[in-house]
Amino acid sequence: AFRAAVKRVSPTSLTTGRICLHRFFLAKVAGVPEDEGGARGPGFDRRLYGKLIHAALHRALAEADVPDGEIAADVLQPQVAALDGPGLLDWLREELARIVRLARAREAATHAAGYAPGVRDLEFDLLGDDGEPVRLGFEDGAFALTGRIDRLDTRREQGARQAIVVDYKTGVSTSEESAKAMRNLEDLQLPLYARAVERVRGVSVVGLEHVVATRRARQGLYADDRREALLARAEGRGQDFLTRSDFRGVIEGAERRAVEVVAAVRRGADGGHRKQPLDRRRCDRCAFVRICRPDRTRFPGVPEDDEEADA
Repeated sequence: AFRAAVKRVSPTSLTTGRICLHRFFLAKVAGVPEDEGGARGPGFDRRLYGKLIHAALHRALAEADVPDGEIAADVLQPQVAALDGPGLLDWLREELARIVRLARAREAATHAAGYAPGVRDLEFDLLGDDGEPVRLGFEDGAFALTGRIDRLDTRREQGARQAIVVDYKTGVSTSEESAKAMRNLEDLQLPLYARAVERVRGVSVVGLEHVVATRRARQGLYADDRREALLARAEGRGQDFLTRSDFRGVIEGAERRAVEVVAAVRRGADGGHRKQPLDRRRCDRCAFVRICRPDRTRFPGVPEDDEEADA
């Protein structure tokens, strides 16, 4: 069961294992259902909201001639029965149309950078030429990476294709948290996508972006030898430029961290489900906290909130 859980694994699952092996064990090995309380919004499932936004953004870029409102209505149609809250459908229809308009305006504004997605670079599964997931890692930590990339923006320079791997987020705080965790090699998603896409598309990745779909904001980690072109994509102050070697270090380091997770899980009872709470805030937000029941005496002295931290 442990080995089967990492035969094919997504970047999100590997990030979970990087944060807490016991959480990975509960979710992927034992198959314990998540407590949905932490994943629901005030009127409907927030995960569904994210799916609707992704679908609208895909249509916005792939079908430039379709009106904003028509895309919003089409995306919502299959979900009408699930979205029966008072005024919810009307709000979503207006919100999705606004997001489509915003996306199209942002594309026009960043055109100077020269990086843009083709139709085949929007919402695509990571598969090799043989139709199988891409193999990453090495030795007992080798694994097949599954997943779907939101978009890949590319440009050709001196015969070679450069690329930026893009992931959509619904809120600014989420994008900021993900970018910080990625820089610290805790969130492995985009670096692993970069590693895989270089193999299957023959591109050189020069940027990793968390783009907020609902407003003009993006967090980007870039190779600094492409600074001039990539600054045209700036929205806010979320740009972080690294030397080419340090940027590659993030991508290669993420693969090493993933290998560590996979190898630990494959050890099964000898280490594949170690319970080791990291801090109160992280564990309290976990969907498995009621089942895990972490020992509060083992938490390090992490402040409860920002006010306590300032004190």
